[in-house]
Amino acid sequence: MECILFTALGEQEARSGWKETIVNRESESPFDNLESAHEYLSLLLDSIEEARKEVAAQALLPAHDEPERRTQALQLVSYQLTKLSFHTASSRRILNDLKMLRRLLLQETPADIDPAGDPAGS
Repeated sequence: MECILFTALGEQEARSGWKETIVNRESESPFDNLESAHEYLSLLLDSIEEARKEVAAQALLPAHDEPERRTQALQLVSYQLTKLSFHTASSRRILNDLKMLRRLLLQETPADIDPAGDPAGS
């Protein structure tokens, strides 16, 4: 897998913007590139939403034999899952912005990115 790093250039090369430096290394995690990290966060967000719905369903069940402490715990879990969902969605949007900026800097189009997340021809 190839990882792209950007370095600022000297005075003469600064006119052209950024220089692309490529470093080869093995794929080590789902966060080796922006596309796979974005996909991971999308899957995580789906799982969080599913868990949040399950907790909400539990909270709606009749509480005649449940202690008050359990009801409060379910409310706290629901609140924390909502916060986590918000932060995960925000992180996913930031990754999307970074992908768009990379495309602008490298003058790529979405078709230039292969399904594995590597720029085509790299």
